[in-house]
Formats: sequence, C-alpha cells, structure tokens
Amino acid sequence: MKLLGAALWIATLGVAGWLGHQLTLDRSSEPRAEVPGEFAVRLSAALRDRDVLTRTHRLSEALLELDERNVEAAVAILETQRRGVTEGEVRLFMLAWCRFDPAGAFAWADAWPGPWRNTLVRMALFAWAFHDPESAVEAFSGMEPPPRSELHASLISGWARSEDKAGLTEYLFSRPPSSKRSKFIGVLLAELTKEGPEAIATWAEGVPVEAPYQAKATAFLTAGGALAQYDPSHASEFYEAHQQFDYAQPALNTISRRWVDHHEPAMLFEWLFSLPPGEAVTEAVETGFGRWWRKAPEDARAWVLAAPSTEALDPAVALFALQLSRISVTRAAEWAERIHDEALRRRTLAPILRQWSREDGAAAREWMKAHDVPQELQRELLNPAAAFHAPASGGSSRMWRAELGDYSRGLPSRREISVRA
Repeated sequence: MKLLGAALWIATLGVAGWLGHQLTLDRSSEPRAEVPGEFAVRLSAALRDRDVLTRTHRLSEALLELDERNVEAAVAILETQRRGVTEGEVRLFMLAWCRFDPAGAFAWADAWPGPWRNTLVRMALFAWAFHDPESAVEAFSGMEPPPRSELHASLISGWARSEDKAGLTEYLFSRPPSSKRSKFIGVLLAELTKEGPEAIATWAEGVPVEAPYQAKATAFLTAGGALAQYDPSHASEFYEAHQQFDYAQPALNTISRRWVDHHEPAMLFEWLFSLPPGEAVTEAVETGFGRWWRKAPEDARAWVLAAPSTEALDPAVALFALQLSRISVTRAAEWAERIHDEALRRRTLAPILRQWSREDGAAAREWMKAHDVPQELQRELLNPAAAFHAPASGGSSRMWRAELGDYSRGLPSRREISVRA
C-alpha cells in the first residue's frame, strides 16, 4: 500500500508539473489575448479596479467561480495584469485554485521565473495547507533543496486556519522544542483564541500525557498564558481543574505573568493565596510581584505594605526588602525579618547585611546580635572576602542586579521610593 501511495503521489505531481509547465510557457512573449467569456471579463475588470474595497469584493466574487474549466483563462489574466497585485490578492487566487487543484497551483507558482515566485509559492503553500494539510506537508517535505523557514511559516499559517487543528498539534509536538516550534504554537493559539476560551482549554486538554517532549506541559503552559491574557477568570478555572497534575504546574507562572501584564495585579495575588501552597505558587507570587514592581512600583509598594503578613506573601516581601536596601538597609533588614520561611529569610538577609556591614559594621553587628542571628551566619556575612556585596544605599552594581535578575530592571530611583515608618 505504501508503494502504491508513493506511485500515486509521484503521478499527481507529474500531472501538476505538466500543467504548471503549460501555464508558464512563453512568459517572455507578448501578453496573451484576453479569453472571452463573462468570467474572464469580470476577473479582468476586478484587477483594473483601483478602489481597494470594491476591488477586493469584485475579485473575491469572481474567484468563487474559479474551476477546472476557466483556471487557464484566469492564470492568463493574472499574468498579464500582475502589476499592482498584492500578496493578499495572490492568496485569494491561490485559495480559490487550491480548492480543486492544489498541486497544479503550487507547480505553476514554483515554475515562475522571476522574483514574484517567492510570493506565489508562499501563498500557494498557505492555500494548499488550508484545504489539504496532509498532502501539503508531503509536498513541503519533498522539496529540494530544503525550503526556507518563511515557506514553513506559510505552511503552518494555512494549516492553523484549517479545520485540522488536531493534525497540526500532533505535527508540532512531534518535533523537539525550539524557538521555531514555540512560534508556530503561538500561531495556532492565535487562531484558537478567535474561537473563544473553551476552544483553548479543550485544545490543551486534548494533548496526550504520553506525547513526547513534555508536550502536555507545554500545551498547558501556552494555553494558561493565552487564557490569562483573554480573561483571568478562565485561566484560574483552567488551572484549578488540573492543579493536581504535574504537567499543569508550569502554567501557573505564565498565568501570573500574563495576568499582571494585562489585568489587575492585586486580584492575581488574592487568587494565588487561595491555592494550596507549593513551589509553583511560590514562584508565581515572586514572578507576579516582580513584574508588578517593574510595571507600577508605587502600586506594588502600597499593596505589599498593606498586605497581611503570611507565609504566602514571603516571595513578595523578600523582593521588596531587597529593593528597599537601596535607600535604607535598616528598614530592609526589618522587612526581611518578617519572612516566615527560614531559608528564604536567610537568602534575603545575606546581601542586605553584607551591604550594611560595609556601611556601618558596628551597627550591623549590633542588629544581628539583637535579632539572634546565628554566629556562623554572622561570620559568613561579615566576611570581607564574600563573593557578593550589595551596593551602598541608592547605588547600583552589576553584581547586585545579577543577584536580583530580571526583577532589578526598571526599578524606581532612590528619590521615587518612599517608605512610611
């Protein structure tokens, strides 16, 4: 059966190639005489219309009648009136042609001798993938030399707009993770978003757990971000319905990011604090607050000052204390002391107390003694050979920003930060 299928495929391309060759003969000769007939007259008139609105309407109306009987006449008109034809109009032409002869349309486009070939081939493959993704992929995979990435993008774009989104999902997740695959998944999600949040959730839920390359986790992460941007209530319901599964955990951080970027941040933390505690929630709180701090530092500061002191708030408090050390190491240390988790409290205090010891070693030692900081930690913090040093208040250092990572970008100046006693 495979040999028979291959033979049929080769025969199809052979016929398509002959048709494409016939349609591209004598391109250097005088323009073809206009083929008589109502269809040809209307198509030609549409391409002469300079009003974009009426031109598009007339062109679409004419191309709805394109079929095997008049395709050669249509190609002749397109060739002679190609000046001013846009990429979008080529796509309309190819979408009409590929309804009944995608291989022939692609062969004609591929045989074009001039620079217009690139546009023709991309639009032909887009239309082919829209109407018949499976055979379009076969044609794409068999191209020699291997096609450029922009042609691959046209294939995916047409496929994403087709009814076969399940086939595209399987195709994408059968490939190793890459920036290209991420981009193509984004193209698919953009189309699913047009169908509403239920379509996005259903898509992610339909990816098999056993799919390779952590496909299930990738699908949930991507879907969670799309839903959070669309409507946070859908994102929260989506995550809560699957939070017991490992593949859903990475989605929470993406939801946090998109929620802060596009909606009210305070509502995010109200929801996060209602979830069962865990590593994913901690990371989402840290990511969300850091993003909020960069977006609207005064609002983030006011929120953390007013928030009840709970262990769930620890990641936000840690970040706030590190920012506060730019203007007051004393107040920064006091805030770090509010952190419930011992390991996080120690990690947060370390750069603050190192900075303080450089500014006023006696005061730093006195504070550590008053707050029962363990002797071994005091020795570590007061070691002048320590690899990390926080800057003096209001300063900035490359190492300090490296310690804070992305959260240190776009921070307010010392003057912009005001902290109530």
